[in-house]
Amino acid sequence: LYTALTRLVRQRPILWILTDGNHINWDAVLARLKSYPSEARWICWSETTRNTFLHRILSKRSSNFPPLEVVIKTIEVFPKALKTSNAYGRLPLHEFIIAFGDLTINLSSNQNLALLYLLKSNPKGTQVKSSRKNLPLHYALQVHYVQATEARHRSLVRMLERDTHVLLRLTERLLTA
Repeated sequence: LYTALTRLVRQRPILWILTDGNHINWDAVLARLKSYPSEARWICWSETTRNTFLHRILSKRSSNFPPLEVVIKTIEVFPKALKTSNAYGRLPLHEFIIAFGDLTINLSSNQNLALLYLLKSNPKGTQVKSSRKNLPLHYALQVHYVQATEARHRSLVRMLERDTHVLLRLTERLLTA
């Protein structure tokens, strides 16, 4: 029985296999979701993350992000996924924000439509803390801080490249300090 159970747990559903890699055929994923909705309820116990399918698709980066129809269908067939925490105590909402971080609402953006749908479907998800005691908002602020720091760093490097005198003065100050 243990061997059979282990084999069953290790064998990922086709729905999960369809979302591997960089070039995902979301039409095939949607068709599979409609034909085999139970595959969206499978939780990946063999990985250390214990992600649901909703965690998985919402953490896909921009070019691989699913169409809104796939997100809606996934929630439709497994609404409990909205409130299911992974091994890090994070909901799919946390994972989405970690993956994207940009929470400026632009209704033409597929990601922002998905965010609005997530918030509408589970408004209390914004109050759930991860195992590190972070709300989704904390992750959003961390992403924005890192992006702002990187932007400041890039502009400083450009300024230093343009004006070598600034670099020399900065070096002198550091050496005399």
